Amino acid sequence: MQRWELSAFDRKHLALVSVPRPAPGPGEALVAVDSVSLNYRDNLIMANRLGAEPPLPLVPASGWPAWSLMLARIVGVNA
Repeated sequence: MQRWELSAFDRKHLALVSVPRPAPGPGEALVAVDSVSLNYRDNLIMANRLGAEPPLPLVPASGWPAWSLMLARIVGVNA
């Protein structure tokens, strides 16, 4: 699968990377998300100006409005 990942602070380090598809555990569902929103907070995180340094690499996407969740679809379930 692919995801946008920040490997170091600064927007120039934001890259689309390929990572292994996670396997759901018992009682979990794997969901494909078609869209998320990025907002001003994500810009602050990428610039390391939020006041708390999150662990890297990270996937920026702090805004998940209801319409984005409605675009999600179940890909696999392991119960």
